[in-house]
Amino acid sequence: GPLSHSSKNEKELFRKFNIDFPQGRTCILSTLLTETTTNDAGFASTSPLKNQEWNAFLRALGSAIVAGFGQRVKRYDEELRRLDYMRASSARMFDLSHFFLVKESLAFTYQQMQLHEEALLQYEELEAFVPDSIWAEEDEEEEVQWGETRKKSTPTKVETRRELSSSDLAAAGDTIGFRRRIRAATDVATISHLVVQYLFAREIYLLFLLHRPVEIIERAHSFVKALYKMRILSSHMIDGMVGSLMTSPEEDEQLVVRKKAEAEAWALTTCWDVKCACENYFKFSSGSQHSSSASVDGASIADGSQGGGESVTVVSQEQQQILAGQERNAACRLSELLEFARLRFLKLGDLELSLEENPIRAVSEAVFPPDMLKPWAS
Repeated sequence: GPLSHSSKNEKELFRKFNIDFPQGRTCILSTLLTETTTNDAGFASTSPLKNQEWNAFLRALGSAIVAGFGQRVKRYDEELRRLDYMRASSARMFDLSHFFLVKESLAFTYQQMQLHEEALLQYEELEAFVPDSIWAEEDEEEEVQWGETRKKSTPTKVETRRELSSSDLAAAGDTIGFRRRIRAATDVATISHLVVQYLFAREIYLLFLLHRPVEIIERAHSFVKALYKMRILSSHMIDGMVGSLMTSPEEDEQLVVRKKAEAEAWALTTCWDVKCACENYFKFSSGSQHSSSASVDGASIADGSQGGGESVTVVSQEQQQILAGQERNAACRLSELLEFARLRFLKLGDLELSLEENPIRAVSEAVFPPDMLKPWAS
């Protein structure tokens, strides 16, 4: 057999594989040996035996991957059922951090198998476990603590860098870095505002893999509006606490204006990022369709088959029509998002430059009618 034709080093390697994987099955493909040796077995490189062995090897490898995937999903499901039972029986014993990590690990497993729809479903289910009521409380608590300690001390560069790093990890959907942040957190509720941003980034990433630009814009619009309202609400809470933070009225007013300006700037830049991402997506999609059509048409022409070329052209036109329909729908949703961004841009100019000195407001009022300066009723 193949083992008898193997060299001494290959036999030693085969023996070590059997020792390291006693529960598995180790085999040698004889076709690999015929390529490296002097054709002792007398088989040609294009013999049917070679194709037969490779096909058998690929089938066995595929079966092993599917079996491993099924076992991993089963283990995650059993652990999630155990955690869900613990949550129903005793809320104090329920560890949301552990549940988050297990649930996302299940999503990673689906994503590795190119099952992006199932992975997206896991993140949507996980989003339901994030507490919403903590948002306003968390913002209020941070501002109170900041006002009490502002005169005593300023945060160190390390603390500022760590906080910015957590926010950046969540906004970028950095799976490795943010999972470390989850493990380090004593309670996920204390970083729920970061968890919501992280889940949104992961869902948008999967939607891009699923080629759903319209849904991306719709979700982004809802997310930006919701988080913007939360940030504005936080600034109003600070405005209501003016005089209780043991600071001067000028400092209190500056703090309120700064928080409102940060909310406006965040909403504006996020809308623009979504616009740029969709623009790049459609450029890439158009380029891929054009390249694919050109390469297939070129192959058909080279083969001298006119009929094949005509059929390829029909398929390419159908794909272009689908892409054009997506672009039209995305343009409608994107116009609504950019209208929201335009209003944020005007408001940001009012806060930073004052209402009387804002040139953006003056130009917009001269160009647009008054009804376009107010948000559309939804």
